[in-house]
Amino acid sequence: MGKLNESFDFSGSVGNLSVYKMRGVEKPVVRRKGGPSREKVKTGERFEMTRRNNSEFGARAAMSKWILKSLLFHKTLADYNIAGPINSLLKPIQDMDEDNIYGQRALRLTRNPEILKGFSLNRNANFDAIVRTPVEYEFFESQTSVLITIPELKPYVNLFPNEKYPWFSIMVSLGLVPDLFFTQNGAPIDKSYDSFTNPMAASYVHKYTFSDPGYAYFQAAPTSLMTMWHPVKQGMPATTMELELVAEPPNSNHTLILAVGFVYGYQENATHIQAARYAGAAKILGVE
Repeated sequence: MGKLNESFDFSGSVGNLSVYKMRGVEKPVVRRKGGPSREKVKTGERFEMTRRNNSEFGARAAMSKWILKSLLFHKTLADYNIAGPINSLLKPIQDMDEDNIYGQRALRLTRNPEILKGFSLNRNANFDAIVRTPVEYEFFESQTSVLITIPELKPYVNLFPNEKYPWFSIMVSLGLVPDLFFTQNGAPIDKSYDSFTNPMAASYVHKYTFSDPGYAYFQAAPTSLMTMWHPVKQGMPATTMELELVAEPPNSNHTLILAVGFVYGYQENATHIQAARYAGAAKILGVE
């Protein structure tokens, strides 16, 4: 991937080059077209390792989508493209599977969910730089709900916001990310089965999916709450909030993702405060 050094407003294709813009990258990005055909990569013997790599990357991409879905209401607070960094964090989780063949390894976030705790959606002013006192939380024994305690926030004591915006609110959300497993025609594979070398593999449907069909219900938006709008120059009193999943998960092969965000607002008219896009800060507060 190349970047143009000079100011360049064009995006599109020029000959065998593609020029496009990427959020979080100041300069236009340039890629060269070409490479082996899709059919060669899909069937050629020399591309077996490529297919294995693509399969494992696809699993991480699939789980990244679940994580991004759990951060749905906080993504507008991000100041860079968080998909790639999240995908990278999942690689060590995948490496923990020593039972399955490379290219078919399970992605079980439940083995080390703490790897996501504290993940920041910002590279400039992050949440902890604005709110200097920790936000506390406690997951209930049912594992389907959580209590969040936001401390009293006082300007220039434990609250250091951007005074460009007159209002602020604290937003929390609770989402779910299921573990993903490599399957054959929807069923778990035998550990000795290798879909990349088995001559019968072409007649089967292989994909990564969750352990129970009931997890499909959680592909909807996460549950979320926002505090009232408060003046930036006055802060806000201590507040408690409770979040609960939309339903009870079918089994324990999942991780709960709790996110917190600092949302700036501006007076759109005499009666309405509008949230400012791409102007706040957020992070993954906790996992369970």
